[in-house]
Amino acid sequence: IFFRLHKMEMNAASGLRCLGLGLVCTAVAIMVLSTASSKPSETALSATSAGLHRPVGVSARAAPSLRSPIMASPAAARVAMTRAASRHAGVSSDVPASPAAAGTDQGHEPQGIPYLWKALIVPVAAAIGALIGKRTAAQGAAAPEEMSAVAGGMRLNRRQLLTTAAASVALAAQPPLPAFAAPGRIAVVGATGATGKQATKALQAKGLDIVAAVRNVAKAEALGVPAVALDVTGDVAAMAEALKGVETVVCCIGFVPGNPFQMGKAAHEVDNLGTQALVDAAVAAGVKRFVLVSSILTNGRAIGQEKSPGFVITNAFGGVLDEKLVAEKHLRASGLEWVIVRPGGLENKPASGAVALSAEDTLYSGTIDRALVGKVLAEAAVAPSSAVNRVVEAVETGTCVEGTCPKDLGPAP
Repeated sequence: IFFRLHKMEMNAASGLRCLGLGLVCTAVAIMVLSTASSKPSETALSATSAGLHRPVGVSARAAPSLRSPIMASPAAARVAMTRAASRHAGVSSDVPASPAAAGTDQGHEPQGIPYLWKALIVPVAAAIGALIGKRTAAQGAAAPEEMSAVAGGMRLNRRQLLTTAAASVALAAQPPLPAFAAPGRIAVVGATGATGKQATKALQAKGLDIVAAVRNVAKAEALGVPAVALDVTGDVAAMAEALKGVETVVCCIGFVPGNPFQMGKAAHEVDNLGTQALVDAAVAAGVKRFVLVSSILTNGRAIGQEKSPGFVITNAFGGVLDEKLVAEKHLRASGLEWVIVRPGGLENKPASGAVALSAEDTLYSGTIDRALVGKVLAEAAVAPSSAVNRVVEAVETGTCVEGTCPKDLGPAP
């Protein structure tokens, strides 16, 4: 600034007033840098793990999106959550908590310049600048009410200087940002099933705190996560006890077709009554969110698809689509945050296409690899609260029968 003023042949008084302004700006810079150094590190959100996006060509209004700012990869934070209150954390009395879930969140201790000095350095520097400007006013050409600092062609009078200093003090007085709170414990119900295994694997990849809620605890040992006994056909109170300390339930249960004369009963007990009982247990246990695996065409009767091949063939297995629809409606009315994921026909072979997501009641055919479904469930489990309470339908690209899916359905980003 002094070199610039010298070349412009300005007087010393203006130069000293510029020095005063320079001190203020320097103090602000130090305060900002100190604040920045005290923030917890944040990992950029990747587009791949950013959540459920609307398909290419599908309108934002029609297509579901769980992105909004979406979900974090392991230990990553959404910017909108950095000022959120510390999550409540708890664990089942039957399952020891991992370090990620035990205890309470620890506040972040600022590094660099102590917090008190950050709050004081700005007004002190501003006072020095004002004093220099006042003592040199008599030597300058400016009037008392127009004492100003000139920097790069911008004129700031005394009032503007004081306003800037006051704003800086207010900024410095803000408390440090809290450390990022990872999502709470997630219970995968039916974790030993084909889809449940993939959901568990996808959640493990995010480094989250997971518990497998299964009928056979010994069978869950191979998953490499804590396990707790839970039977959806059992007592609601017992299920609620097993879900204590859980923040999110990912429900991957479904009856297994067997005796053709018993399929209707099995579908009713598991996909209908069992799922409803699990929802009730989640409410009783204080669970926050419930992610449910359902199926495309679950609402087929209401959308004129009850005679379509997909509905007729799938519902032939014990009327399972009708049973699932009852459970879906019960979840919607539960008061929990919810996401219903409706995949196409489930396959156990490597995906040949990318996952394509669409709005409720828009996909009438298509298949999808269970591993892709697991990833969708994992994203739904950690989505922000602003991105839930919706139905998401998912298939692999290139698997829809012509005329049964939106023409512009494409891979999710």
